[in-house]
Amino acid sequence: MSVKQQIIDRNNDARKLRDGWTVTKLNTLLGEIMTEEKKRTPPQIDDAGVIAVVTRFIAGLDQMIAALSQQMAEKGYVVNGVPDGDPLWTRLEEAKREKRLLEAFVPTPLTEAEMRDAITGYIDAGHANIGAVMNALKADHAGRYDGKAASTVVREILTTRGLMK
Repeated sequence: MSVKQQIIDRNNDARKLRDGWTVTKLNTLLGEIMTEEKKRTPPQIDDAGVIAVVTRFIAGLDQMIAALSQQMAEKGYVVNGVPDGDPLWTRLEEAKREKRLLEAFVPTPLTEAEMRDAITGYIDAGHANIGAVMNALKADHAGRYDGKAASTVVREILTTRGLMK
């Protein structure tokens, strides 16, 4: 099942449970995914594109969490505790909750060892240039690796094996 379909299914489940908070957050995410789809020809987005949108949302939440945490520290809440009903605390907890919701749609990243094993497997299977290896990696592990790190590993292994100068 595609990542987009997982989001739609979770949104439908939230609607059935009358969970307005989750419906609102997922509708916002689905709206952004649709906006990204409209930018493409044909208007379709693959799992990697959906994961990129979700990851962007999570990055924004990380920035918000950091800013709210800093504001709370400046007010001395870290030492003195948080007053009941404080809007900073409420917003911080909501941002953390939203982040947990969205993280469910992002696949677990490959470890460096898993990435090396996959790359080695592609090279052993006859993919003898960077482009072929990166395309195979994207096909099998879309959204689960850092492209720059993968490219570095591919270059390293190809150079070690004398397949790249």
